[in-house]
Amino acid sequence: MSEDNNDLEDFRKQWREEVLRKRATPGQQGSSELQASSSKNPPAGSVWSDRGFLALEPRLQVYDDDSSSKAYNFDDLEEREEARKLGTSGTDVHPESRRSKEPVSALEHYEEAVEREREGKLGESLKFYRKAYRLDDCVDQAYKKKHFPPSFPKPKTTDAKPPPLPTLAAPSSSQFASGPTLSDLVTSFANAQIVPNPPIIPGDTVPPCPIASLPNEILSEIIDCVAFTDVAILPGLALVSKRFAYLIASYEGLWKRLVHGTKYGLAGMHHSFAVTLDWFPVLLDESELLSSQLSSLTLSQTTPPPLFLPLSPTFPSYHSMFRLRPRIRFNGLYIATANYTRPGAASTNTITWSSPVHIVTYYRYLRFYRDGTCISLLTTTEPADVVPFFSRETLERKDERERGDKAGALAASGNASVIRDMRKGRWKLSALDLPLPTSLPSPSPSASEDLPQAAPDTDTDTPVPPPPSEPIEPEGNLTLETEGPTKTYTHVLHLSLRSTGSASGGPGGGAAANTKLAWRSFWSHNRLTDDWAEFGLRNDRAYWWSRVRSWGDA
Repeated sequence: MSEDNNDLEDFRKQWREEVLRKRATPGQQGSSELQASSSKNPPAGSVWSDRGFLALEPRLQVYDDDSSSKAYNFDDLEEREEARKLGTSGTDVHPESRRSKEPVSALEHYEEAVEREREGKLGESLKFYRKAYRLDDCVDQAYKKKHFPPSFPKPKTTDAKPPPLPTLAAPSSSQFASGPTLSDLVTSFANAQIVPNPPIIPGDTVPPCPIASLPNEILSEIIDCVAFTDVAILPGLALVSKRFAYLIASYEGLWKRLVHGTKYGLAGMHHSFAVTLDWFPVLLDESELLSSQLSSLTLSQTTPPPLFLPLSPTFPSYHSMFRLRPRIRFNGLYIATANYTRPGAASTNTITWSSPVHIVTYYRYLRFYRDGTCISLLTTTEPADVVPFFSRETLERKDERERGDKAGALAASGNASVIRDMRKGRWKLSALDLPLPTSLPSPSPSASEDLPQAAPDTDTDTPVPPPPSEPIEPEGNLTLETEGPTKTYTHVLHLSLRSTGSASGGPGGGAAANTKLAWRSFWSHNRLTDDWAEFGLRNDRAYWWSRVRSWGDA
């Protein structure tokens, strides 16, 4: 046991000498050598291998008891940390001592205000801000230039003027029209033939194509049948082959019949009211007929005679006349979507800083029929829920239900609010702007001989002015009369047919024509007092036509 104590004492002496020697020679890496020596395995049979942990504790005590260790004072740690945050790190003076000098200039007041704001003393910073702005109202720009200079200098402007750009000649219209026009492209299809489909297996016989051998006369009859079935199919038929495209674009007989027809053409437009608001026909002697006789008449008695529309410089072809001349579409629905905002009231159950704002959306619907009747609707219901019930049959069921007909009440199914707000109406389009004939027919000699001849007025050469005539309404203006909320009132809508996009620019435009109804005015008429009141159109928007395929040709 004594031998172990002697070995331990020898190890302690060696450890002290090694520590003192390392302290005496600066520049040496004592800690790294200590770790390296401690990590090495001691020789076999030494005391460290057997009692290494027992020898480590006294060795650390000798190191900790060294009187040469330096003591640190942490009393001013908070002041040093605050000074470092304020940008005064490295000084032993507290920031409060620097405030002994009162600020004089506006910039100093501004800097003092910023420093107080960083410390959280908002009242004092506000006082210094006010003093700074009283001295200089642009002190914030000076502070920004001093403490936040720009990262790169602005380029200096020189008085030297840049060299003038070379002048380029304006391109001519021939440069823009480098490609073939639509008429040239259609003309190039004149000799095109219908190409049959290639065989499914290469090298096999070509499958038969009977339509490729038909002459243009029979193909024109096929196009007529397609056009009068549904004119909207013609664009798809023109994409079948170049031969069909040429026939459809250049076949003026087809477009002439469409223009003068009553199904899609201008002959089906009414230029005066053909029915009453109750959808009874209008006749010249209507006041002398009873309501029972009116119900037995048909609308064919009021159909205007057929008209003939000649070509003009505005409409050089019947194709352009059919596309661009104002006409009502019957196989769809005109929809106007309006949005407006109104302030709302804050809820009493929640705490909010501001009141809500409500966005209100409502719709106006119009559907026209060829007999001069129409249906109007103002509702907040979306089109998907309106289209299935927006028909004349639904209005008839509504009338039966109002008369107390139980069968009609049972048959009237669907959206009750939509059916309740539907209104009957009638429409008319302004007269066509037809060119006047160049010469008037002279009266027959027999008729002129029977009439007394007036003596010529030789006293004066002043021509007699013609009698004043009513102003002609522009072509394309639409007038509607619909029922009001009660039987006392009648609503009168003045609209105008418009075209969108390049359709209004000429016959070559590809956009749809006559698909927009722009507002002109909106009036309410009181039948009892004969008073007229105009509605504001601040939130209302134009009607846009949308086709409904389930209605067919209506």
